[in-house]
Amino acid sequence: MKKYFLITINCLAALSTNAQTSDSVFTDGSKNNVYYNLSKGVIKSMVAADWDFAFATSAVDVSVMANDVKGIEVYVASENIADWATLDTTGIFTKRIYNSDKSWSEGAFSNLGTTFPDYGWGEYNQLTHNVTAKRIFVLKFGNDSFKKFIIDRAASDGNFDFRIANLDGSSLVTKNFIKSTYNTMNFVHYSISNDKFIEYEPLTSDWHLVFSKYYSEVSQGPLSAWYQVSGVKTNIGLKVAQRDGVPVTNNDTLGLDFVTQITEIGSDWKTFNNTTFVYELVADRSYFIKLKDGSIWKIYFNNFKGGASGTSFFTKEKIAGSVGVNEITKAKLTIYPNPATSTVTVLADMNSADWKIEVKSMKGEVVKVVEGLIDGFVESTFDVSDLSKGVYTLQMSANNQVAVGKLCVQ
Repeated sequence: MKKYFLITINCLAALSTNAQTSDSVFTDGSKNNVYYNLSKGVIKSMVAADWDFAFATSAVDVSVMANDVKGIEVYVASENIADWATLDTTGIFTKRIYNSDKSWSEGAFSNLGTTFPDYGWGEYNQLTHNVTAKRIFVLKFGNDSFKKFIIDRAASDGNFDFRIANLDGSSLVTKNFIKSTYNTMNFVHYSISNDKFIEYEPLTSDWHLVFSKYYSEVSQGPLSAWYQVSGVKTNIGLKVAQRDGVPVTNNDTLGLDFVTQITEIGSDWKTFNNTTFVYELVADRSYFIKLKDGSIWKIYFNNFKGGASGTSFFTKEKIAGSVGVNEITKAKLTIYPNPATSTVTVLADMNSADWKIEVKSMKGEVVKVVEGLIDGFVESTFDVSDLSKGVYTLQMSANNQVAVGKLCVQ
């Protein structure tokens, strides 16, 4: 988590638009994942152990997560899918793979890709635009049982296929689903024991924070290790700034660095005192959360009770208003040539002189930014020869307008 120390305050604190509100979230000793809306409070509470895999539903995201907190350990067994029938597990249990604690787009099966077209579990095919199986995984469960798992493909038409079996090939289960069936949520979850897909999380638009237990990479001198922690993750598209050294009642956000890391709030706002056996809070630490509509909320913690409770106590306050949804308009976007090899031209009619183009990878990472100051009709040509071959999302924004398109680089 980024630690930002504000040494001086150079402007007046922002005026509050809402009064401060105290609230708490009970996770039943971290047995539940609790989804929270900053305006409405708790939206949904789900048993953390009710799922095994989670598949991203976005058309441009191939992330697949494992429920590692449930005790599922993920290992790479082979980088040759032809080994499925005769899989040798000798020596594979040396390096466990975890879900990323930084991005939803890097689930345990997706965060070991090297460069394009390697997306971890699969490889992107430039002819079919499908991601097809590249690696076989072995899963170790809490009862010391094992299964092998392969994700066969994420097709350009939205079909997703995978299979799972015992190591000897028995009890084979093959599954298929269509992403668009679940595209109102970030992920669709799957339970092995119940052999069914679960609409586990709320609608993407309904929640901002999830209070849960997860694995986080903790630095230990020159090395690092993964530990289970209880903390807070943010929804896709939200930005968070951590501020230290300023009284939590102050609403000044000048100079803060807003980032998209999903555990920027995380768990390190508290520490466990091994003498008193209670959690202590980091003094003068607050978080500012920028929502998709532009509004900003402040949150700071007042207490945490671990053990069988797992309850976070906090104060929240809306300190900046939003741009109304009805004020955001979509602009028409033209991209050519598409596919592109060296340069690409973007045409759009924008009502603001200050515009920005963001090119994002399939994992949602911003790989190129182009900005300009032309009011009205925009024609921007820029270099894409430095980008890896593949499909990208291109988003152009200006004031209260946004335009989105697909760009293929060959």
